[in-house]
Amino acid sequence: METDILRAKSVCEEYCDFVKCDTRTCRIDLRVSEKFFSELYTRMDNFDLKCNSIQKINEDTEIMATFVLNKNTLTHKEFLEFFMDEYDDEIKNLELSDDDDEADWWKKS
Repeated sequence: METDILRAKSVCEEYCDFVKCDTRTCRIDLRVSEKFFSELYTRMDNFDLKCNSIQKINEDTEIMATFVLNKNTLTHKEFLEFFMDEYDDEIKNLELSDDDDEADWWKKS
């Protein structure tokens, strides 16, 4: 799944009174109430954004946090390309034969 940073920003705006979004680097800086942070954290994880920085403001109940794109994960397309590059020879050499009766076991009963 490609990260839709503007959609993630709109989710942040539901919880936060300050949201700053950089679409070029897929980074969101925000200020959120401590009671909403864990839910927001979970929702940002669904967008493949990880919390890069977090700090509590002046012993208050507000949190400043930065979410960035988690670059350690592969998109579906990248995964398929990796798999095909890695195992292309094995897939090409795989032969399916018609004399394999195990595939028709259910017809015999």
